[in-house]
Amino acid sequence: MVRGNVVTVYFKPKSVGTGLSTNNGKAPAHFFVAGDDHHFYYADAKIVGDNVVLVSDKVTKPIAVRYAFTDAPVTNFENKEGLPALPFRTDEWVK
Repeated sequence: MVRGNVVTVYFKPKSVGTGLSTNNGKAPAHFFVAGDDHHFYYADAKIVGDNVVLVSDKVTKPIAVRYAFTDAPVTNFENKEGLPALPFRTDEWVK
């Protein structure tokens, strides 16, 4: 869901387990957002309940999200059972 420049990513309840977390106590890494220009920029991510909230100062009207959609990312985002989140994208853009 997008409100202004803030994106909230919702996850399927079964994938969340008993909650979301990171394996190093830091904010979730490797989240990116893009606007109408189709250029992805790093997003600050914060876990809020069973969701992740994203903001990038470079994107005022986000329309797409990607997570860990890079070559060999070292990720820290997982559920509290230690299962890592899989890479995903919300767009179907072709370069």
